[in-house]
Amino acid sequence: MPITSTPPNSEDLSKHLNSMTVVAREGRRCIDGRYEAHQSTGMIARPGGDLGYVMGLLGLSNKNGWELSATQAFEAIYRAVQKRGGFYFHSDHPSESSNDGEVHFGCAHVAKSLDPEIAPKYDLDPAQVRELIEYARFKSSLENDVHMSCLNGEHREEALLILRGTEAALQSSDLELTHMYFVYEQDRDEAFSYWLVNELKESLPQLSDNNFKAELKIQLNATVEALAKDKEQIEVWAQNPSSAIEFELSKAA
Repeated sequence: MPITSTPPNSEDLSKHLNSMTVVAREGRRCIDGRYEAHQSTGMIARPGGDLGYVMGLLGLSNKNGWELSATQAFEAIYRAVQKRGGFYFHSDHPSESSNDGEVHFGCAHVAKSLDPEIAPKYDLDPAQVRELIEYARFKSSLENDVHMSCLNGEHREEALLILRGTEAALQSSDLELTHMYFVYEQDRDEAFSYWLVNELKESLPQLSDNNFKAELKIQLNATVEALAKDKEQIEVWAQNPSSAIEFELSKAA
């Protein structure tokens, strides 16, 4: 289903930002706008949640000949994030089976890399992504600390909000679900990925903060191009949940 919306106006956006700014807490969620107020509140909003970190590690492995499988990449990230509240990702439904033999998945950051024409932009092979999806579903059915959220409804994201600062978090939609946004929490994501690299260095000494961050950026850009290329990109500054919110509208490149 194509993602459609109308551009936000400053008054609506200001109300949203001031009413839906919450305290930051542990956990990672996706940039998807369909999270409701009770879902993953305060978690780091970043592409694919923890599955996005697995994709980044796998893409880096592909580029550098490290020969990690999708399962090995998942387990490496999983072992690390167990120290930080568990592993988080989302789809649309608990089980998405089909009669056409195709793999369906409700997280667009992951699902886009199933397309053979788009997968190279993520430095991934669709076969690896299929393996990753099936393994993530398997682990979520097996482990209590692998959390798969199920998001309902249609995409109606009006813009991409890029949150700066590390003390606050943004909800993706208001309580009435009348306004919906993609949300990327840049500073929190970068701080967490830095921590993650330090956790992984013992088993993956070739991994560095610079190469991991660069790969995550490549994959973020691929998803923004696919989902939000023509939307406003709005940088938001929030020092803490009670501070005044500042924002700047800028056309997507």
